[in-house]
Amino acid sequence: MGARLCRLFIGFVLCFSLVPLAGTAAWADEDGATRAGQAFEEGLEGDVGIEDGTEAPAPHTPEDRDGGLAPDEGGDTSGQGGFGQEPSGEAAGGAFPEQPEAPVDDDAADLALAAATYTIEYRAHVAMAGWQGWVKGGERAGTTGRSRSIEALEIRLKGTGLTGSVEYRAHVQNRGWMGWAKDGAVAGTTGRARQVEAVQVRLTGELAGAYDVYYRAHLSNIGWMGWAANGEAAGAPGLAGRLEAVQVRLVEKGGKAPGATANPSATVSLEAQACVDTKGWLKKVGADAVIGTTGQSLLLESFWLRVAGSSRPDKEIPGSIEYRAHVQDTGWQNWVASGAPAGAGEGSGLRIEAVQIRLTGDLAQYFDVYYRAHLSNIGWMGWAKNGASAGTSRVGYRAEALRVVLVAKGGPAPGSTSGAYRESVSILSALNSAKGSKSITTFGGFSLSRTGLGRLQGAVDSVRSRGYSVGFIMVDLTTGKGIAYNVDQSFYSASTIKGPYVACLGALKPASVPAWRSTMEATIRQSSNEGYSSLRRAFGAAPMRTWCSEAGVSTAIANSDYTYLSARDLSKLWLRNYTYFTSGASNSAQVQSWYTSSLNSVIRHNLGSRYYMNTKPGWIGSNLCAANDAGIVWAQGRPYIVAIMSNSPGNMRVLDQLVLAIDGAHNEML
Repeated sequence: MGARLCRLFIGFVLCFSLVPLAGTAAWADEDGATRAGQAFEEGLEGDVGIEDGTEAPAPHTPEDRDGGLAPDEGGDTSGQGGFGQEPSGEAAGGAFPEQPEAPVDDDAADLALAAATYTIEYRAHVAMAGWQGWVKGGERAGTTGRSRSIEALEIRLKGTGLTGSVEYRAHVQNRGWMGWAKDGAVAGTTGRARQVEAVQVRLTGELAGAYDVYYRAHLSNIGWMGWAANGEAAGAPGLAGRLEAVQVRLVEKGGKAPGATANPSATVSLEAQACVDTKGWLKKVGADAVIGTTGQSLLLESFWLRVAGSSRPDKEIPGSIEYRAHVQDTGWQNWVASGAPAGAGEGSGLRIEAVQIRLTGDLAQYFDVYYRAHLSNIGWMGWAKNGASAGTSRVGYRAEALRVVLVAKGGPAPGSTSGAYRESVSILSALNSAKGSKSITTFGGFSLSRTGLGRLQGAVDSVRSRGYSVGFIMVDLTTGKGIAYNVDQSFYSASTIKGPYVACLGALKPASVPAWRSTMEATIRQSSNEGYSSLRRAFGAAPMRTWCSEAGVSTAIANSDYTYLSARDLSKLWLRNYTYFTSGASNSAQVQSWYTSSLNSVIRHNLGSRYYMNTKPGWIGSNLCAANDAGIVWAQGRPYIVAIMSNSPGNMRVLDQLVLAIDGAHNEML
């Protein structure tokens, strides 16, 4: 008996931590540099209350408490809703009552004796609060009801007599599963504002033969999940669910779980398949993969979606995924679900133009479904959610691909939700509808005030009084409303043609951007004739022909380095530029930035102090005579395209009054 009490008295501490890279446990150089595979990552700024911006090592004694947010603050909601929920069995103060130890036989093996002596301790690093104090035996670490995520964890064992460790890791927002930590080390991140989404905990060595380790997660908008055990995932890995609190308990091997074990994790897998023109059904893909094709000009004819269920296939989450398509010449089809095809079908040649997707049953309670469409002439549009429309209708653009993502209920969207759906408004159709007369006209349902019309007429008369001709068009990219004058007269392009040409190389020849960056940038910013000639010699007319075809203008424009074209033609080429700049392509933002300070732009000269813009002018004073400018003006969240062409002999300032009058007309649209 004395020996047993002695062994009960002796204890040791094991410490553990998690970090953002899947793989092996972490180690560090002497200078503290953390290597790949680590379980913990510290931000540039330290935790709350650390004056020097770095976090002091946490002492590992049961009495340690660093003044952080107490684990029982915030109103515990355990046992009140959510996945696998049930009364937590917590005693007053938030502690889980210790289970009575079974009697120990003096002749029992040392393993049984040691098993009765181990306890598990753990603590959480909470957003905006820092490290909490240590808790044990099923008490709560973290908070509930305060919308504060756990960012890191430490777990350790106290006991003696058995080999092995406690190991654990965290699934961190935008990082995935990090490396395994153990015996009191940190798992997760601090100072980086990245929430933990899920955890795994396991025992090794003789400890794994003596104990089961149980743990469960409290998720934002879900509540307490079921109990996970021995390395299972607890939480919502990869679904942007905020893990707010955890409980951890040791149970004698094979003993009763602390509570319900159904649905410890909210992970749900997704399957999808697309049928495209000329290729038929493509391979199945998973969540957030491209469903269809991009860059191949192949229309999406049909697709299906299916949710595979929860991370425990024996206990699937009730519900399904439903979806429907808006089809060319048909409109919205009926809703279908779980593997049934939507769309006109293989070989139909009818394009899908838009989709709607939604969840049903418990899936809709615990998850949001986000989706977006990739359209011809536009590229990737914004993310729609939970049954809203994504794509276009009555515009004539084909959907070429989809992306679908499941997110824990209330979690952040995968990206921008702006511009997910467009109905009826076709900017290209609006540009085509403009009258070509030599009088100022409006289109797209816009009515210009008498004052606005007077300003525009005065600006046109000012140019004409000098003996020059001029043509212009402006279209609002949100509504398709616009104004026009003499839009079909051809003028010499001069260097304004460089704007569409460099953009087409960036979009159609993406490898040209890193290889020819300085030349391309100089061609736009400084209007370098030498740079433009080098690009034309290297890439020729073919990319520009494709650009013209996609823009809906004559491909003959591409045949010469400098050419003749109308204000309508130039505006359509800039509409194609706009599609590329807003496509999200890997190089589009870089290329677009070159157009913010183009030399001698009369649009930028007059409006640059008010708005962000992308322009490229062209001018020449020889016998050819041209003073042109065109581009995108990002005015008050309502961008518009403007193209102005004239035969002024290189004098851009004759267009000042016209630029201001056109912007005034656009202000009337707002």
